Amino acid sequence: MSHAGVLQLSSKFEGVSTFPHLSFYEDKTKKMDIEEVKSSKFKTEKSFRLNKGGSASNWWLKLQVQNPTDKPIDWVLRFNHGQIDEIQSWQYSEKNTLISHFLKGDHFTNPSKISFDERTAFEFNSQPKTKDTIYVKLSYEKFGLIEMFHTLWTKDEFLKSQQFRSNMIIGILSALLALLFYNIFIWFILRKKEYFWYNVYLMGVIFSMLTFNQIGSHYLWNKSLYLIDIMPLISVVTLFSSFLLFTRAFLETPKVTPRVDKILIALIFINLLAIVLSVLGQRHFAIALIQVSVFAFIFFPILGFKLWYDGYKIARGYAVASLVLSITVMISILRFSEVLQTNELLYWVSRVGFIVEGILLSIALADRIAILEHDYINEQNKVKHALEEAKKTLIFEVKKRTHELELQMQKAEKIARTDEMTGIYNRRAFLEHGEKLIYDAIRYKTTFSLIILDIDFFKKVNDAYGHDAGDAVLIAFTKEISAYLRDSDFFARIGGEEFVILLPRATYSQAFEKANALLKKINQLETFHKELMLKVTASMGICQYIHNNDNLYALMAKADQALYYVKENGRNSVHIYENR
Repeated sequence: MSHAGVLQLSSKFEGVSTFPHLSFYEDKTKKMDIEEVKSSKFKTEKSFRLNKGGSASNWWLKLQVQNPTDKPIDWVLRFNHGQIDEIQSWQYSEKNTLISHFLKGDHFTNPSKISFDERTAFEFNSQPKTKDTIYVKLSYEKFGLIEMFHTLWTKDEFLKSQQFRSNMIIGILSALLALLFYNIFIWFILRKKEYFWYNVYLMGVIFSMLTFNQIGSHYLWNKSLYLIDIMPLISVVTLFSSFLLFTRAFLETPKVTPRVDKILIALIFINLLAIVLSVLGQRHFAIALIQVSVFAFIFFPILGFKLWYDGYKIARGYAVASLVLSITVMISILRFSEVLQTNELLYWVSRVGFIVEGILLSIALADRIAILEHDYINEQNKVKHALEEAKKTLIFEVKKRTHELELQMQKAEKIARTDEMTGIYNRRAFLEHGEKLIYDAIRYKTTFSLIILDIDFFKKVNDAYGHDAGDAVLIAFTKEISAYLRDSDFFARIGGEEFVILLPRATYSQAFEKANALLKKINQLETFHKELMLKVTASMGICQYIHNNDNLYALMAKADQALYYVKENGRNSVHIYENR
């Protein structure tokens, strides 16, 4: 077959695809050297397919370039897919003289001797009025995905492009990390398994970004060839498996749709089996299994919309989010199956798609909680309405009994909002009251402050003197603080030795003054238990609501940062979170 046409160089190239000028050769024996390959017949690709799927062959690319100008041109070939064991390039002149030769790839790149920008890029120099031939070899030691898409740049434009790519990747990773840390905090509060698997899924997305952008192999696990080879599989399996587990938890498939749940379990097993096969050296089977499981992502939005249509409102947020994920995966499938032409835009669509899908899943989780709360309120209203109707029809004794039951319910509600040991409010009451304070602050344009208190080294009291002594300290501690607070102040226990105070209409300076006064009270507090005199100290963090659309969890996070500062700097003190 004839060679492709000669590519004419110019003084400025920005991400030009070389495909129309490329020819290819597959060496299934993996034994041919450059001299043997040069005399072989290369063929052109009639379609725009630039990937060869899973392959154990050596693939050779041939490109002829001509510099028609009167000046030398420095230019670069950049390969977008960097998870290849070996990439070699040769540059020959018209007289068949070797001008340059580079050896790179995961098994040969030394990060200490090459910059990150050069990892999958080859730099060439073409002299005036000359024609050069470029050969590139792509191969794996055993088996892997061969994707040949690359672009041509003049050197200056390449450097600008790399700076832009780096900034974009850093921005995407920063957004994903911020989303991860926020939802980890939410999980610590709610302890819901759907939040747990969502966080694992975000970790899978982040690890995939680090892996497929070569950040991990260049900076993190660069000293282990084993990790370099297996991390692409691990990151993809983590991403897919965690999304499947998230789907089971979010949609409650074991209860709502058991048949679909069995399919999800089978897909999880397939992904885990792929890792086992990879470890056992059967990498080609592992990649094939993962490719099969990828197709299942097309059906997740169908499942979500079907459940939503059937009246399962919780599925609506999942349906929209999984649709974005399905489109992102579908683009990759269509690119690999030769329906869509590979280009820079498709690479960025896959990256941004995971960010958008991650944000939508976070919104879906919040929507799920809102729906459950709304359904709970509706159920409560139905019960209340039924009780009211019963009051109209039942005799006096039944009315009396109903009244007694209502009193018991109120008592139960009060107990549900009260910490059993100390008698002050608990976390549930704090969350309800905090939301009301935020509502009032927005409506009446007021402010309030939040203080988080933590008894220093409380575990040592329990370990040294027993839990009875710890309980005595907690009771004395809450009584001392309660005696000093105003009636309008709100005091609650939200954890073992962790407390929170809400100060309506108080600025952070007023809260700081009150916190210091409380600190003195605590330092003077003496608790007697079984002939023991126990003393404790406390650390406090303060945050003020300043009408910046912060929710209660965000305020707690800021106060927690201030508390953490105190703990890191000696404890028994107060620190204010400064809003910027």
